[in-house]
Amino acid sequence: VTRGQFLRAIPDKFQMACTAYEIGLLVDKYCQFDNYGRSSDISYHSLHIDVSGADPALTLPDGLKDRIDLGAQPARIRVLSDLERRVRHVARDRRLQMLPFFDDYDKLHSGFCPCMTFARVLCTLGLEKFSTELDSLMEIYQSDAHKDKWVDYKAFVAEIETPASSVRAVLQDLFDRLRREFAAAGGGGHGLLQALGRFDEMRDATVSYKDFQSVLPLCGISVSRAELDALFAHFGRSGRMQYFAFVCEIRGSLNRIRKRMLDAAFKNVVSSVGTVQMDVISQRFNPAAHPRVMDGTMGAEEALVDLEDGMDLMRSGEFRIEDLEDYYSFVGHDLSDKQFKYCVDNALH
Repeated sequence: VTRGQFLRAIPDKFQMACTAYEIGLLVDKYCQFDNYGRSSDISYHSLHIDVSGADPALTLPDGLKDRIDLGAQPARIRVLSDLERRVRHVARDRRLQMLPFFDDYDKLHSGFCPCMTFARVLCTLGLEKFSTELDSLMEIYQSDAHKDKWVDYKAFVAEIETPASSVRAVLQDLFDRLRREFAAAGGGGHGLLQALGRFDEMRDATVSYKDFQSVLPLCGISVSRAELDALFAHFGRSGRMQYFAFVCEIRGSLNRIRKRMLDAAFKNVVSSVGTVQMDVISQRFNPAAHPRVMDGTMGAEEALVDLEDGMDLMRSGEFRIEDLEDYYSFVGHDLSDKQFKYCVDNALH
């Protein structure tokens, strides 16, 4: 945890028994150094082991007893941009079969093609109305396996041609609706997570189908029979529901374009191993650029607290870049790319 979290978490009985100098010695002894030799985090678990080993009566609360084992999580469901939804809508109306057209150019069936070929195929299919937005579409599906800008057309086709009745499409529409509802209510998923967690007797981030189905309406979530079946199909594991993964999907994830925007804006507060320096963000955070402050649904004094709570759903004290990306995906889901870039570029002073 950070130094501030460490000092706040030490029980009063220990703080009363130790002087400020002795507390400082503990901080110095258990601090963790990053690649640059700076110490910003404290290993509270090492302190717990040392103190408990010396005298079991002085056992410190380390949180491990109640920690939830997430295990293997289901694949993330992509959050479609407005552009992708419009392309999908046209493709469904025209019942387009795109793959054979791409295969004509990709003789090796690698699944990738140059940007020029991608644009040519879309125009051949009658999608020239999106010609001015092709750069954004190609960037979203840009291949990670190529140094130059090739497009993963198989991923594009699979996403665009997903049947409306498929589990993936049903869940994409469901989570898009839930994000709007949660944003309107000002929630971030904590209440839902806590409500489901009360039924997690195995502490493995799963609950029974019956408990999951009964908690949803209590938290104001209404789902149809088809949506419930899709949820069970995607989040079901060994007869139980992976509720933490479900809450994470309500928050959503960033596409490639927005991920690059956020990573560039926060690169100076993210370590080489992907942890976020929340103490630095706390000092440099600009609440005026927070999406919910800008739309008037949240006060400036609440923005930083909402950011910290939204990033640490499990209350573990760990902040990762993936948590930051999911948080901004949730609070910025209804923003245009231009508005989203403004928010993240001005998030820090």
